Amino acid sequence: MYKKFLKKMLFIIIYVIFLCLMVSVSGQSSCGTTNFDGKSSGSIQLTSSTSKFCTYNIANRGSVVKLRWRTFNVPGTMPYCNNEGYVEVYIGCGAASRSLIRFCSTNMKTLPHDIYARDGCMKIVMSTNGIANVRADFESRDQSRSYFSGDCSLSKDYWSSSGVIASPNWPQYYTDSDFPYSGSACEWDIKLSDTSKVIKVSFMDVDVYSYSSSCRYDEVLTLKGKKSVLTSRKEERTYCKKDPFSLITKYYDIEVELDINRNRPTYRNRGFAMGWVAYTDEQAKANTKWGMYAGIAVILIIAFIITFCVYRRCKNRRSTTTHTTTTNYGASTTVTQPMMQPAYPTQDGPKPFPQPGYQPQNYQPGYPPQQNYPPPYTAGQQAPYPQGGQPAYPPPVNQYPVGQPAPYPQAGQPALYPQAGQPAPYPQDGQPAQYPAAGYMDQAPPPYSGPYDEKSAGSAPPMAQQPYPPQ
Repeated sequence: MYKKFLKKMLFIIIYVIFLCLMVSVSGQSSCGTTNFDGKSSGSIQLTSSTSKFCTYNIANRGSVVKLRWRTFNVPGTMPYCNNEGYVEVYIGCGAASRSLIRFCSTNMKTLPHDIYARDGCMKIVMSTNGIANVRADFESRDQSRSYFSGDCSLSKDYWSSSGVIASPNWPQYYTDSDFPYSGSACEWDIKLSDTSKVIKVSFMDVDVYSYSSSCRYDEVLTLKGKKSVLTSRKEERTYCKKDPFSLITKYYDIEVELDINRNRPTYRNRGFAMGWVAYTDEQAKANTKWGMYAGIAVILIIAFIITFCVYRRCKNRRSTTTHTTTTNYGASTTVTQPMMQPAYPTQDGPKPFPQPGYQPQNYQPGYPPQQNYPPPYTAGQQAPYPQGGQPAYPPPVNQYPVGQPAPYPQAGQPALYPQAGQPAPYPQDGQPAQYPAAGYMDQAPPPYSGPYDEKSAGSAPPMAQQPYPPQ
């Protein structure tokens, strides 16, 4: 009895496994091939949580088929999408069918660009390894219509992550009148604000006038790579006639330019139609991150240097000045002066720096220029000048009584001293000194009674406060 029960349980387990395998096989092959022959519009939709392989054929000859994506989630890594989920698009009828581009969504955070098939034939192949959600709509359009008229400019910028550009009047023939500029050229600039992304392009049609296979000296379509974090080179490629193809670039900024020859014979050429899509490149992302770190480091270094220089300059300004307080005839004066002053030239050469505490007197207009005074007198010496009852020479500032003239000539008045017939107290040119007499200094001078500040002047009164001329 027990053995029969085990046999029944084993049979049930094998049957359940067989059913699961049948469901799995049925899930992989249930998508199959779907044909939309002769239909002017329709939808393609795939929602799956298992691995599937599906094919959709669209054929409407004599018209232009446009495929627009509504939802796109197929895990896989751009630009190749190898060994992962992908959607691959072919355009062209019969033997002319060519693989145009592969899309997957792991590092492509945008919808793929629209697809145009000018001969009306398109095939979409979907391969998924797990969860996928794709929906796209297609429609057929008349080939005699123009879908990109007036799209020529000297420089037109596009900042979107995906899109389509085409020559004027595509898929109809372009003419000279479609290039209104004297340079006979149209330019399209595709730019991305995110430098960690790169651009993948797909040319759905390239038909530019040419009489040689090398595209030299003909009308050419030029693709230029301008900015990249992956390379410092600026690549440039030219095309004249070419089957549909895609191109993986290293740039986040590219330029497309179409030049025509106004002297060409009358030929019929469609021009071009090109789509682009941006995706995140891991190497570009790493380079962008390190470039950002380097930029921040440079900014911090510059800010540190500027701060240090400002600090040193302010410190030097504070250290080059000192405050000196002196007493001028009973009045306290605070003066801010440089600690170091350059020696100024005289007839006898540079004059030495003044002693600590030196303060030049401020003379009133009309006074003679400041004289070179003798060194200070020591205690017990008597100054040779002034005599009793005579004012000091030169008198201190603001020491004359109010309302009385100074002992020096005022404007428009004769000199008050010396009087006519009296000798000058100072030697004239070529004559010996007349005053004071020889031997006068042998007498013991009285103690000096002028203002004196030991802290600022040291052991002798300041030179600038001596009222006596040099002997």
